[in-house]
Amino acid sequence: MIERKYLAHFIDANKSRVNEETGLPSGSTRYIRLGKYLESYAEEMNAQVEQFKNILGEPVVIVSGYEPSGSVDKFYAEENDPLYTMLENIVLGRLCGEDCRTTCIDAMITVGTKTNITWAYKEDCYIVVQSYGGDTSGIQIPFQIVKAGNRVDVTQKFKKADGSNYWMLD
Repeated sequence: MIERKYLAHFIDANKSRVNEETGLPSGSTRYIRLGKYLESYAEEMNAQVEQFKNILGEPVVIVSGYEPSGSVDKFYAEENDPLYTMLENIVLGRLCGEDCRTTCIDAMITVGTKTNITWAYKEDCYIVVQSYGGDTSGIQIPFQIVKAGNRVDVTQKFKKADGSNYWMLD
């Protein structure tokens, strides 16, 4: 059995920071790992499936694609957290469309004397904030990650940045 902690999910939280002079994303790409307050996270594949019987009376199943997404049901706001800043910008600016677009990486990692990446795939995604507020335990911002395609293998390029909690692509 592979322990759940080795399947990792990351979001580029810097993508939403825009240089006002150039209109381009500012700062380097920093991937933030999800999970600090999550008890579980599953990506729903949302398969596009068509089923019917052909003229011979045989069952036919056609799987034509997937529309993956996942929900981060428990995210607590923490000062100086780039992901919180990104979510706050979406909420306060009521951002829509391309303003909510970033990239995410799903990876299988092992940690021993050094971190090894078994596989890693980067994909465009949209961050959709579900609510903002919460109870007395702290400010909560649950959100959904909706995958948008352009999936590429980045296994050889993905690594943990030296001396930080961030991950990056070479």
